[in-house]
Amino acid sequence: MSSTPTAIGNRARGIALPSEATWQIRETRDGKLVVPAHLTGLHWDTLLIDPMSGAMQRIPGVALENESGIRKDPRRPLVDPPKFFFQNGRVMRWNYATQRSEVVVPKG
Repeated sequence: MSSTPTAIGNRARGIALPSEATWQIRETRDGKLVVPAHLTGLHWDTLLIDPMSGAMQRIPGVALENESGIRKDPRRPLVDPPKFFFQNGRVMRWNYATQRSEVVVPKG
């Protein structure tokens, strides 16, 4: 994580992400950032980032709660950390306490 002074005296923080591309960053109610990220050589995953510490959690899969399409209003409401993800043709539920996923669809 790096920090650089801005023209108005505030500090801008930069967090290096292990990704080739990101999409539609969202802020959670507790101040973390939900970042869909295409990691180098892998499929799209979701990063949950604490901007104060730079701590990053990688969740394998794309959150199903992400918005699609273009919004005319750039303000976005705060969201809860996503619980459901799409991974390898399956819908998964992520358990933040155990750091594990569970297949929701298809079962069996």
